[in-house]
Amino acid sequence: MQQNPEYKKNYEAMFERQCAMETSQQLFFEKYTHQEVVHFHDVVKERLDIPVILDLIDQHDVVFVCTDTGSGKSTSIPKALVELSTETRVVSTQPRRTATVAIANRVAMLRREQVGEDVGYWIRGDKKGDEQTRLWYMTSYTLLLRLLENPEEIPYTHIVLDEFHEQQPDIEVMVALLRLALRSGKSKFKLILMSATLNTGDWEDYFSGLKVATYKQSEPEHPIHDYFLEDVCTLMGFDYTVPEQLMEKRVVEKSIMDKHLYIAQNLIMFLNNMSLPNHSILVFLPGRAQVEAMQALLLQQLRHRVDAIPWHSAVELTEIEAAMKRQSPNLQKVYLATDIVEVSITLPDVVFVIDLVLVKRPKISKEKPASVLYPPLVTQWVSKGSIAQRRGRVGRVQQGFHFCLFPAAQIATLADHPQSPIENSRIDELSLHCLQIVSNPVAIFSICHNQPHIETIASSMNTLTHLGCIIDAKDPMAAGERVPEIYAEHHTHWSSLILSSAQAEAEVEVDEYLYTFIGRMLQLIPVSPQSGMLVYYGFLTGLESLMILAAAVTSSLSPSPLAPRRRAAAASTSRVRWRRRRTRCAPCAAACAATSWRS
Repeated sequence: MQQNPEYKKNYEAMFERQCAMETSQQLFFEKYTHQEVVHFHDVVKERLDIPVILDLIDQHDVVFVCTDTGSGKSTSIPKALVELSTETRVVSTQPRRTATVAIANRVAMLRREQVGEDVGYWIRGDKKGDEQTRLWYMTSYTLLLRLLENPEEIPYTHIVLDEFHEQQPDIEVMVALLRLALRSGKSKFKLILMSATLNTGDWEDYFSGLKVATYKQSEPEHPIHDYFLEDVCTLMGFDYTVPEQLMEKRVVEKSIMDKHLYIAQNLIMFLNNMSLPNHSILVFLPGRAQVEAMQALLLQQLRHRVDAIPWHSAVELTEIEAAMKRQSPNLQKVYLATDIVEVSITLPDVVFVIDLVLVKRPKISKEKPASVLYPPLVTQWVSKGSIAQRRGRVGRVQQGFHFCLFPAAQIATLADHPQSPIENSRIDELSLHCLQIVSNPVAIFSICHNQPHIETIASSMNTLTHLGCIIDAKDPMAAGERVPEIYAEHHTHWSSLILSSAQAEAEVEVDEYLYTFIGRMLQLIPVSPQSGMLVYYGFLTGLESLMILAAAVTSSLSPSPLAPRRRAAAASTSRVRWRRRRTRCAPCAAACAATSWRS
């Protein structure tokens, strides 16, 4: 049998893998021996030339700040601006609620004050600060809603849009309005756009006619050791042939994703066996389903060795904050996260990042009309910019290891930057809010840097019309639907300015719409128009409490939000009771649970 050529070939291949694995692990341990012990509250060093940045901001209308992740731009630049004088009023935006609150707390700590004094934050459903607050941290959508209230009187001297590369639909609209305000000359403020991976070329052209400057710096503070898919397979001793031309296929095959998830699982176990418990692991997974599956697996196999922390949009902010501060001497923290953790959060205890290079995002296809109404979540490979963001989660306060589960030779085939989200998103709620200042959201979208599909805009306007939120100005019923008291007359000039600018840039005639009384009500409710109608009908029928609950359930996409550990048993019991109601409708199940609890 030993003389069998096939057996000999397999034996030699196995022996080569074994030797390569031992060499790779030896090199890994040599690098890891230089690791430091850094605690959660250790201060992150700021690596920016603040005087130079402040000078650029003072002399220009728009300044791009492009620095490496972890350079301290999110904290140091707004902090430096507010300390220029007592007359300075600064607002800094973040795309995520978690980052908004965390950075506000950090800046307040650096200034040795409580959040809500000079430094505050403002997100949907929570606000700390008052008229005396001079530095606001807001989510981008919150700032947009404030600007839409009265765009002619912007109350800030400096507006900082952080993590600008994400370019969510609300960011696109907000930048278009701010550019128009700067060009009109009626508002005096400075616009600062910050990112680690932004392609500034196109955006500099977008701000033509204004004074624009760019500050760039990329100097890693600590070394980051990179391992690609083939390196990880060698480190683990896996016999895995890397697929060729992964980017040629439009979708990520489930078989490939399952193999990469298997590699990630074994890599977590390897790192848990070979590293200290206080050196945490951050794993980037495609979506919530993969996060929960990986969490269940770790709880089953490494219950007494790791502290598995799920981190996605449905996890409560307080749970994340508590998990980051939690000290477990004998448990290694493993953050299981979606792309929500790509931005602004510094985790000093994280030493290892495992990146599956995958993400689930909505995708609109013109060939599939149904995707316009209900954009499906599609698993896809991330861009080079997203890999850089994820890699930047380590190397901030100590050396780190980045495990990129994608072939090194194929990295060049990835897109430089992700496709603009506005091209693959429903914009019903955004369109309704835009009607506060202009008679047709098409006018605003046409002056944005990136625009939504025409089919998406038409679908949104059709949806709002059927809901009774808006009505065509040419409709014979329009005069009766118009309620003068709900219209802000001071927006007339701003509306004409947007319309004239849209007609000049897009060279199209724009139809006019009026928002109705129902539309105005839904503008004030922090949910989508469809969910807002539930609240509206609830007040009409006297079932406002149940309808508010139903709207909350449909907005959160789940009737069973993740409960903190202390309420896990109660949450499980509640879910069982809901199932016994034999209903598959999430709002109805929530209503049953609420009425049962009241009785």
